[in-house]
Amino acid sequence: MNERSAGEGPLTVRMDLPNLLGLARPVREMLNVTLTELGYDEEFREELGLAATELLNNSFEHASEREEHVVTLGWSAGGENCEFWVHDEGEGRITQEDFDLMGEGPPDHFEDRGRGLFLIRAFCDRVEVRDAEEGGTIVRIVKSRRPE
Repeated sequence: MNERSAGEGPLTVRMDLPNLLGLARPVREMLNVTLTELGYDEEFREELGLAATELLNNSFEHASEREEHVVTLGWSAGGENCEFWVHDEGEGRITQEDFDLMGEGPPDHFEDRGRGLFLIRAFCDRVEVRDAEEGGTIVRIVKSRRPE
């Protein structure tokens, strides 16, 4: 295993992708490889991977009125916290309040859609939504390692 020492700082990955839903799986696999190499346990990797996939799929599918658009994403890992973020062309279609309301419980289990935000909130310690200065929306999720 290629372990990084604490002094090296976090490993950061950034990429721009077209909004193709099929790209969420390879991104999740890349995130998983990164976290495995950095020593994160399987439960941590699975939970963050699921939350990241939901976030990315939402950006691919709902972030723009245009049929084709670009989504910028990235992650930073290597310490106690791992961050995953998405910057899309959305203009307020998702808000901080959408995530904050998830504390009120899961969506109706009979609905076909609408579970993504709940899963993101359930598996992450922090969710931050903000408008980007250059336009669009940035959603950042943070998951912290639990003490062994």
